[in-house]
Amino acid sequence: MDIQRRTNQQWYLRPTGDGYFTLISHDSGLAADVYGWDTSDGAKVVQYTSGGGANQQWQLVPA
Repeated sequence: MDIQRRTNQQWYLRPTGDGYFTLISHDSGLAADVYGWDTSDGAKVVQYTSGGGANQQWQLVPA
């Protein structure tokens, strides 16, 4: 199977300096953003202009 490199599925991790990261799309340059600052399970994640808000900060944890 030939797996093509898809830039729309690639993200840059930009450190925020406190153990969290902002996820920036390789394709659009936009940040992964929790829509409406929702903290419930199943909250929508959208791409939005990076503003440094807590709804755009992600922590990597072992799964």
